[in-house]
Amino acid sequence: MRITFLLCFFLITTASKAQYQTQLDLANNFTDGNYTVYRNDQGKLDKVAKLWPISIVRTGNVIDKIIVKRAGVVDEEYIPDIKEAPGYFFYEDYRLVFTSSLILCYKQRGSGYEVGEFEIAFEFINDSGSKPIKFDQAKEYLVAYRKATLANQSSSREVISKNKEAAELKEREEHSLKGKTIKSLSFKAVDVPSNIGHFQKIEFGVIATLQNGKELKTKNIGGKTDFEFSYDISAPGCSFANGVLEVGGDASLFPNDEIVITIKNLHNLSQSIQQKILLTYNTPIFINSTGGSGNAGSAGSNGSGNVCSGKPGSNGQIGQDGKNYMIKFTETKHKKTGAKLYAAEIVRVGESTVFKIKIDPTTQVNINTSGGKGGSGGSGGGVGAYVSCKNGGYKGGNGGDGGMGGRGGNIMLTKTDKNIPTSVLVINNKGGDGGQGGSGGSGASSGSNGRAGTEGKVDITVSGFTFSWQ
Repeated sequence: MRITFLLCFFLITTASKAQYQTQLDLANNFTDGNYTVYRNDQGKLDKVAKLWPISIVRTGNVIDKIIVKRAGVVDEEYIPDIKEAPGYFFYEDYRLVFTSSLILCYKQRGSGYEVGEFEIAFEFINDSGSKPIKFDQAKEYLVAYRKATLANQSSSREVISKNKEAAELKEREEHSLKGKTIKSLSFKAVDVPSNIGHFQKIEFGVIATLQNGKELKTKNIGGKTDFEFSYDISAPGCSFANGVLEVGGDASLFPNDEIVITIKNLHNLSQSIQQKILLTYNTPIFINSTGGSGNAGSAGSNGSGNVCSGKPGSNGQIGQDGKNYMIKFTETKHKKTGAKLYAAEIVRVGESTVFKIKIDPTTQVNINTSGGKGGSGGSGGGVGAYVSCKNGGYKGGNGGDGGMGGRGGNIMLTKTDKNIPTSVLVINNKGGDGGQGGSGGSGASSGSNGRAGTEGKVDITVSGFTFSWQ
């Protein structure tokens, strides 16, 4: 049987009926086969000489995908927008819909409530006397169909969503530790770097072994068990989410220079294991508090009416200053290995946050507290449009000046011994660049570029102190 397939839309005479039928019902009128194709040739229907094979892949009454062999050569797989209640099938920017007698292929812009938002690409027609339809009729049909489909899908989506939530809850229950007798718990490393310092991430999974030997693995190691519904994970000084642990910036919470991870059965808190991971403190640290850029100046208005000259652009704003820091810096030793470390307390002036860090002598603490860039000056307005303005020697407005860059942050560094090197502290506290001057209107001057901000100061003093946590 030969079937002609219109890549895009159906007969307008069937629209009122089709818009109330689902795509799954309408698709029952179509089978695999070779389809005659009509394409959009600069707004006109052009019959393609070669038949295009089309396959409709089904699982029961559900359509998994529609395979269109474009030009009989290239496979294009159209998949449903909602598998259980499709409104259309899509491949890249193209969409397919079934009608009682045609299949339409089109592109859609916007919500699909206006005729102008549709572009018909192809029409496929079956051989039961159907004929291609004009593009404007097809577009009108699509608008009506789209509205009906959205109304129908709103209730379908709600049912699908509830069913999905129920299925997910059932799966979580089945694979959680709830109501099960657990023989043992074990830690499974996924991504545990050999070098671990502040702000590093560690990924691990957990395996729960039942009395019968069956293993329940967390999702990140190939299982189906959710951390949230089965485990209580704690690690002082770290944050944890979905199997990923991030080391915090407070070394006082690692008294033995190691991470201590406690994993508890959420449904039997007395059952737990611990995993300890050594902190090497040899990963670089980045602390950023660069000043924000100044706002750009606004453009001047053009001359108008009796005022022929353009208005000047406004000046760009000054960039914000970098933050000031107080740093205490001393030498210490690793509690487990005895290796030399440096310990530091880093405080942004005027803020309560304190970084208490340790770092290996071969690694760096990068502190970026440069000033913000000055805002660009606004461009000057142009001369008025009247002939008298153009010929009267009038000029446009001058461009606004660029804003000055912000000052770099000041660093007040105290160390316990003058011989302790501070090369591990890499400080960028340069002044921000000045903003660019705005361009002048016709015959007017451009604004001046803003000056760069001044570099922040670094003051180093030597004074004895000890950290209670080092």
